Amino acid sequence: MCGWRRRERNVVTIVDGIPIWGEPIDAAALAQIQNCAMSAGYAAMMADHHKGYAVPTKTALVLQESGTILLAGTKLCG
Repeated sequence: MCGWRRRERNVVTIVDGIPIWGEPIDAAALAQIQNCAMSAGYAAMMADHHKGYAVPTKTALVLQESGTILLAGTKLCG
């Protein structure tokens, strides 16, 4: 089952201006998204997020300089 756990998906928490859906909030992923948000125009984390290599999974970023939208978050299982 890929480590899937049921989480509350209707809860939105705003941390340092970053909307985060779902609970619990992964502390390592939060630290990553806060770091990413410093250079992004917009950042958000979706439910079932967790720490990634450089960007947390289940993340949306809009980069300021280029207007590029980065969506990170597909985890392949199996």
